[in-house]
Amino acid sequence: MPSPSATVATTSPSLSSNSTAGMVFSELNPIVQALLASLQRSDRGDSGSDGIANTILATLRIRSNMIRRLISAIENVSRVQGGPEALIAMAEFVLLPFILVLQSGIDVRSDRYTRPSSQSQSVGLSPSPSTQYYIRRSAQIRCVEDAAMAVETYVGAVRPQMKNSLDGTIAIRCLVSCTMALSTVETALTDERDKNRGTDGKEAPSRCADAQYALDTGDDCRFSLLKAISSLFSMARDDDGASISASSLSQTFANHMDGVLLVRVVGGCMTILQSLLVADVGSYNTDEEKKASPACYCHRRSNWTLGLAVLDTLQTMLCSVPIEEVWRSVLPGLFATLFKVSLSSCRIRASGTLSSSKLGARSLTTIALLLRVTIGMENSSSCTEIVTTESISVS
Repeated sequence: MPSPSATVATTSPSLSSNSTAGMVFSELNPIVQALLASLQRSDRGDSGSDGIANTILATLRIRSNMIRRLISAIENVSRVQGGPEALIAMAEFVLLPFILVLQSGIDVRSDRYTRPSSQSQSVGLSPSPSTQYYIRRSAQIRCVEDAAMAVETYVGAVRPQMKNSLDGTIAIRCLVSCTMALSTVETALTDERDKNRGTDGKEAPSRCADAQYALDTGDDCRFSLLKAISSLFSMARDDDGASISASSLSQTFANHMDGVLLVRVVGGCMTILQSLLVADVGSYNTDEEKKASPACYCHRRSNWTLGLAVLDTLQTMLCSVPIEEVWRSVLPGLFATLFKVSLSSCRIRASGTLSSSKLGARSLTTIALLLRVTIGMENSSSCTEIVTTESISVS
């Protein structure tokens, strides 16, 4: 991956005499440069050194603050006449920092297997290496989450002027970066879930107590990444919801890496759904069980929200890239996963949980869309009709 200093010169936009473009550049440039400067400082290091750990945390905080400032600036610029057009012209310049943050990923270290000692916590000693790892990982997850929100904000800001304006190469780079980030976040969290899983394969109650160490379960980050991916795929559709021509961004997404990119995105969605199934969301059905483990129950409600985001992303992909050859390659695994989610949601409907009912209904809708696409029946009107019908039925 090229360093920020090596790429900043090539991404600076060539401004015309347009006053709006100059105003936009003057507002965004200081924040972009500060964010790129923070990316030149490493967010990795030895957990055993307090000085290095504090420096890394300070770098990550600055990075997160700069991303949020840039999000606010993009929102302000989009309200100015000619602002969306200027943002499109500066797409690579504006999106480069977010791409680099997403590609930086999460630091996965072996010291995550060492729990903080109760003695060090009770006497107020310096945090143990594993505690420092959890703190640093939480800050890195927050940076990735902010970068994903920034990509979604940018797409929303330029959407009114989007048609045939944003370069497909830039959109692909954003999509690849979001997919990479989704994979690294999931990998960083997988070992935690495996470590806290009982011998029967179900998630142990100690998983909920890990919040005091992990600080961040990663659900919000993965939710933001899914929203960003969904917004990128939504660019491949017209304002009326119809999938655009075969030579458009829809075809670009489908053909990139001979379809491997789309398969990777679907694979990331399937991994999240499968992790929700392993979490055994039906373990807490009665009010007594919910009261006995309120933290666990809240964690499972967060899982349902994340599952709905996954299904929304899959529906957007199916409606935006309805190319049967691509979807046929993932049909067996995706269909099986969605069907298991539907069965699991039906099993816990007795609890009266609205979120679980929505999850089951939306998974069935996604199955319907998947089957229609793979047999070549999908079109813009049927896609809109199915999604609208499902939304009304679960509201």
